[in-house]
Amino acid sequence: MPRAGQVEDLARRARAKQLEPEAIVRRPVVVTDADGNQSIAIRPMANPILGWDHRALDGIYAAQFLTALRRRLES
Repeated sequence: MPRAGQVEDLARRARAKQLEPEAIVRRPVVVTDADGNQSIAIRPMANPILGWDHRALDGIYAAQFLTALRRRLES
């Protein structure tokens, strides 16, 4: 399963959910062109952090949301 992001329990806070991006940094990644050739390129990347009150939202739904968000941003 792809890494969905980092999660944080917000049980002590007054809100049920919170989505925050980390700083966007440039990182080396492997990219594949239309011919299937691979190369290393520098791309801007960030890890989304989703925190929630586990009493209001089950963790599986949070992970599914982060996975869907990642796929949408990468397409």
